[in-house]
Amino acid sequence: MQLGYMWARIFASTFIILANGVLHSPDTSHWIYLDEVAQEYIKDMNTTYRGRIISWGINESYTYWKTHPHTKKHAVKADVGSVQYSHCAGAPSVQKIPATDCSGVFSWHTAQGINCPVSLNTSTFVPVYYTGLDTRAVSFDVNGLEEEIATLTWGHRTDTKGTLEYSAICKFSVNISFYGYFVYDLYYRGQHLKWVPVSITQLAEYSKRLSAEHGKLTYTAKGTFGEDIWCHEDSNKRT
Repeated sequence: MQLGYMWARIFASTFIILANGVLHSPDTSHWIYLDEVAQEYIKDMNTTYRGRIISWGINESYTYWKTHPHTKKHAVKADVGSVQYSHCAGAPSVQKIPATDCSGVFSWHTAQGINCPVSLNTSTFVPVYYTGLDTRAVSFDVNGLEEEIATLTWGHRTDTKGTLEYSAICKFSVNISFYGYFVYDLYYRGQHLKWVPVSITQLAEYSKRLSAEHGKLTYTAKGTFGEDIWCHEDSNKRT
């Protein structure tokens, strides 16, 4: 393992510790478990129907969607926005001469996240703040994400000797909009009575962090982002 990469991993771990101290307050760490929120709704309905709900499901793997392929309704899906950044702690990039031999470690650490039975793929371009390199796309799934680390190299891999360091710590957020229906199966006297589709927006009443807006259930995942860049000093010299 080259020293540059090893130190990159160390800096990434250090960033997470520092970010929690600089950008997080104690009450910001909170997660949503969408299955558990839906379970609370089902529990209330099951009380109303005196225990007649025998099964339910959120995504398209649930039995209802397999037996009703032509229904106008559809299982829960999600629109996921691109990653947004703000409140950057650190000096802005002053790079004026394009660098050619650089390594970058980019870290996303989620404080307010979500677990759900739906993929939440998003993308972003890095570097976010360092201006001396061409940007590259990085994709990851926000669903269940606690930490994502991407290590990229521009030009030739460099070690820590004779490098220039640029570092930034920022907040990031991703807006998520769920739409569609979850379904429960209602029985009566041992016989199937009916399927009941429920708009996912109904779950807004069961969590303060979920909102119903324009026919969708919305949530914002939040956390801290770290950007660390090392460039070989020879690549920054004027010719």
